[in-house]
Amino acid sequence: MPFVMLVLYSIDFARKVLGHAFRYYTLWLFLSLLIIIIIIIIIIYIYIQVSQLGTVAQKYQSFTQNATPNVSVPELQNNCNM
Repeated sequence: MPFVMLVLYSIDFARKVLGHAFRYYTLWLFLSLLIIIIIIIIIIYIYIQVSQLGTVAQKYQSFTQNATPNVSVPELQNNCNM
């Protein structure tokens, strides 16, 4: 009879230990996924900022290329009066 009690006690102990281990594993898995999601959000945010910076640079470049060079006032008036 003591052997049966020892086996039952061992099974109960193993179930409790595995239960705690499973809870810690679940918590570890949840935290790992949370960290991965945060990293992905940061990468997306940086990508958006860089793409906006590229758009601004392209607009500035097209503005400077299409801008009228330094022309004298009489030349501008002649162009407007045509």
